[in-house]
Amino acid sequence: GRLRRRHWLRKDIRLWSLPYRECNGMKIKVIVKRPIDLTGHVVYLDNDLKTFQNVVGGYIEAVTIASDLVILCNEDGIHQRLPYNCTLFGHDFFGTLMFVGTKGDEFADYPGDFDHYKRCIIGGDL
Repeated sequence: GRLRRRHWLRKDIRLWSLPYRECNGMKIKVIVKRPIDLTGHVVYLDNDLKTFQNVVGGYIEAVTIASDLVILCNEDGIHQRLPYNCTLFGHDFFGTLMFVGTKGDEFADYPGDFDHYKRCIIGGDL
C-alpha cells in the first residue's frame, strides 16, 4: 500500500504521507517522543507502515522538516483528543511523535545524533 495525502498546514510546512515499502524486516533508528517525554528516546523499529501506525496510534501523517527528516504523527491526533506533545514550527502536535530519516521515497535511520536532537528540542530550534 502507498499513502499519498497532501495537506497544507502553513506555507512552509507540508504535511503528507510518504510512500513506503516493506523492507524485509529491516530495523531503522528513530526517535520516539511521547507527550510525557521531555525529549524522547532512540529506538530501533521495523521499517513498515503497521509498526509506525502502532507507535502513533493511527494513520500516520509525515511533516517534512528537512530534506532527510520527517516527523511522523497521528493524522487525527486532535480529533481523537490525544494529549498535547509539543509545538514545532508553530504547529501543535498531539500524541506520540516519531522523528524518522528519509532516503528518496523510503524511511531510513534518523540522520543525526541524539545529543543534537535533544539540544534542538529543548532549545526549541526544531
